[in-house]
Amino acid sequence: MNFDNCRDCGQTIRWANKQDGKSMPIDPAPSRHGYIRLASENGVDRAIILRGQRLFRARAEGEKLYQSHVTTCEAREQEAS
Repeated sequence: MNFDNCRDCGQTIRWANKQDGKSMPIDPAPSRHGYIRLASENGVDRAIILRGQRLFRARAEGEKLYQSHVTTCEAREQEAS
């Protein structure tokens, strides 16, 4: 697990790699609005973005899902206002 602090708001974030290999900041706590499945491979967190039936099924089964910090960052929300 790779934790850090958001440079914009200071909140704790968790870094995970997307399928394309790019890093993605994730909120460290699961969310009922989550759409990202985290899988650990060789000590590296991988972000799997769920959509459609896969997302519906994961939520219905109570799977812990996470949100991208980009969508929840309070500093970014203030910039947009």
